[in-house]
Amino acid sequence: MHVTACTIDAYGPLRDCSLEQLDAPVVLVHGPNEAGKTALFSFLKAMLYGIYPTAPDRHPYAPYNGDVLEGALQARLHDGSTLSVERRLRSSPYGRLTRPNGDTRTLNNETLPPVAHVSRQVYNAVYALTLGDLVTLHQQNAWTEIQDRLLGSLSVDFVRPARAVINELHDEANQLWRPDRRGKPEAQQLRKDRDQLYNDLKKARNRDETMRGLRDELTACAQRIESLEAEQKQLRTDQRRDERLRPVYTFLTQIKRNEERAGDLSSYAHIDQPENERTALQERLRALAEEMRMLTRERDTHTEALNAHTEADDTVAARAAEIEAWPQRIERIENERATLDDERQALRSAQATLEQAADCLSEPWQPEWSERVAALHLPELRSRIQHYTDAAAALRDAETQARTLGLFGEAERSFTPAVLLGVVGLTLLTIGILVDSTLSLSVGGALAAAAGAWAWHTRTHNDELGQRLDALNLDAQRREAESRADEVRAFVDDLPISPARLESPTLDLAHDLERLQQAVRNVGDARDRVEQRRERLHQERASWNDLLDATNTTALADAHDTWRAQVHALHGRLNEAQERIAAAEEAQAALPDLNERINTLQSKHDTYAAEHDTLCVLIEELGDGEWEAGVQELAERRTARRRANDARDQLQREHPDWETLRTEIEALDDTDDALSFTDEERVERTERLEALQNELREATARRAEISKELEQLAEKPTMAVLQSDIASVEADLDRVRTERDRLTLLATLIRRADHDFRMRHQPDVIQRASEHIATITGGRYERMEWREEDDRLVVYAPRQADPQPVGPPLSRGTRDQIYLALRMAIVDHLDADHESLPVFLDEVFVNWDTDRRQAGYRILQSWEGRRQVFLFTCHRPLVREAREALNAHVIQLDGPSAS
Repeated sequence: MHVTACTIDAYGPLRDCSLEQLDAPVVLVHGPNEAGKTALFSFLKAMLYGIYPTAPDRHPYAPYNGDVLEGALQARLHDGSTLSVERRLRSSPYGRLTRPNGDTRTLNNETLPPVAHVSRQVYNAVYALTLGDLVTLHQQNAWTEIQDRLLGSLSVDFVRPARAVINELHDEANQLWRPDRRGKPEAQQLRKDRDQLYNDLKKARNRDETMRGLRDELTACAQRIESLEAEQKQLRTDQRRDERLRPVYTFLTQIKRNEERAGDLSSYAHIDQPENERTALQERLRALAEEMRMLTRERDTHTEALNAHTEADDTVAARAAEIEAWPQRIERIENERATLDDERQALRSAQATLEQAADCLSEPWQPEWSERVAALHLPELRSRIQHYTDAAAALRDAETQARTLGLFGEAERSFTPAVLLGVVGLTLLTIGILVDSTLSLSVGGALAAAAGAWAWHTRTHNDELGQRLDALNLDAQRREAESRADEVRAFVDDLPISPARLESPTLDLAHDLERLQQAVRNVGDARDRVEQRRERLHQERASWNDLLDATNTTALADAHDTWRAQVHALHGRLNEAQERIAAAEEAQAALPDLNERINTLQSKHDTYAAEHDTLCVLIEELGDGEWEAGVQELAERRTARRRANDARDQLQREHPDWETLRTEIEALDDTDDALSFTDEERVERTERLEALQNELREATARRAEISKELEQLAEKPTMAVLQSDIASVEADLDRVRTERDRLTLLATLIRRADHDFRMRHQPDVIQRASEHIATITGGRYERMEWREEDDRLVVYAPRQADPQPVGPPLSRGTRDQIYLALRMAIVDHLDADHESLPVFLDEVFVNWDTDRRQAGYRILQSWEGRRQVFLFTCHRPLVREAREALNAHVIQLDGPSAS
């Protein structure tokens, strides 16, 4: 297996880290301290074997900021196939394996299938090494598993290691019997059980004697309980008769005495508390008198309200809706007035704006021009101005083009120079012929030829100039421009516009006329709004005057200066009228009821006065004409009656059969003698009964205690049962001794056979490790072996018979080299017929000298093509060394920032 790439989202100090192109035989990871080498070392192991610890709060590389520990790894297997694994740690680990064909499998925290042939514990001890792990191989839990797999059975998977079998036999034998006092073997427990059984047999003899004495005591206790119960029965019979009859006799005597004191109270049954009732009647009489006075006063008030109502109130109330609407209408009217002032101001502003806009005219603004300005069709004016502008622009372009061609600078050329040259030339020719002068002939011929050429060139130039001017058509374009200007002037002919602006009209003219037209419209709109608002205010005033006439309140217009004050006064008049109307209606509805209530109260007052007089007569009769004495006498009689009733109720409650008991009491010859026990006699009888009860309780408790003790003693094993148990334990002891001897003998035989087997068949792992250490040390040590007698690793130097144990005084570097050689041999053995797993080495060469490091590099080179190696170091010289010796792919990790 080769790791080809990895992506680390968050793992300790590594964040958003992506490592590509890792598919090299040797990958060298270099970085300063705290750069994340150890985190990457741990991350690679976690991708193969799962994330441990599995809790985020206990994982040392869980991000402190709460991010999820997460990453992915891609790998190539020996058959060329690839895989991708993703793992993350939230509340629990999660993993997913993806194959190239898209198949995915949820791993959770399981080991990757291609590396499952090596356990995580063994991988950490052999494949993933740090400097501190090198010399602790034999101290790790994985060493036992490695030792059994390598040495115990020559890697035969279906045979259990001899060491494990021997340990199990020893453990099983020690569970049966041990020569020392350690543990809890079965034989030791059996001896304890035997001793305990002998002690129990001795106790069983003592229990037999105890049980015989307890049975005799139980018989005596039963006889005493029978005697005490007979005495108790007789005393309770006497006490029960006294307890049954005496309370009833006492109650009957109390009832008779209280009924005689109470006498006949039927005439006073309706009187509960005389004083309270008299006071209540007096209060009711006073309250009724006060209420009648209040009702009479209320009736007088309603009568006055009924008389205050007039027809004028009805007239005003009939127009209540209109009057109540006027406060809001007056608000709107005031707003209308304020708005009218604003609109008048707006009209003045619009007129000022119109006068400003009329500056575009050549004369001051006249109102009669408003209709003409408003009627202007400005789009048509703009169109005509645009046509003129286009024609003028075309004319200017043509004139510009003519200037560019030089047509204006070049008029038609004259033939005069040619004619003059021709005349001169012909004269010279004539002279030459006459005087036979060659010079005259030559010059005259040349001048004549020049005159002909000049004439031809002038004619050609004039023809071309005429053609160009005809092509530009300047005259037609001037006429078109002038025609378009005339159209504009004709459109605004009825307005006083300056001729200068009409000479070359522009869109500014249309803009000024548009502004003037808008100003005219604004003035018209403002004037219309003013007129409409004045008309509405006039209509409101007419409506108000009509309302005053209808309600006969025209005097308000004279009494108040402002319209708002008149509205407020009329609204107040309406409120007063409505109040008087409502009061009259209320009085008309309430007067009949008030009269009826006054009559009813008068009737009640007469009734309560009669009851008050009757009450006073009845009570004063009891007191011989005195009210207080009569109240006291009635209270005492009622108290006696209540006591008699309470005694009767209590008698019935406590003695439901009291009538039968009364008959029994009446049948007695002498009731006083039959129920005349003294208190001392009753106390003595009660004390004796309590004493008998205590004695019975103690005797009964003792009998129960003896019975329970006999039951408990009977439940314990008898002497015969214990003697049988002792014989069974003795037989078990014999069996344990025999089985222990058998297991010990078997373990000894297996140990001896395993030792002989190891000596004859030492695996190639030790031999390969010996070759590695010989190569690394340059022959200083030629072989190593694992001694069974003391379970130690030793090395042999040439020409030395005694082995050197791997430990002090050997140097730390030498011990590192020995354990690395052993691990390299173990790795090849563990991967046989399986996927070759990558090896992670963290600073393992730091204690080696240069020569031995080079030798170690050569051994690592032997893995090229079969196994991938990751080297981790913070030493830059080792980086250069390993890169040259192993052709390693270097990954540089940046150190932490100073901040």
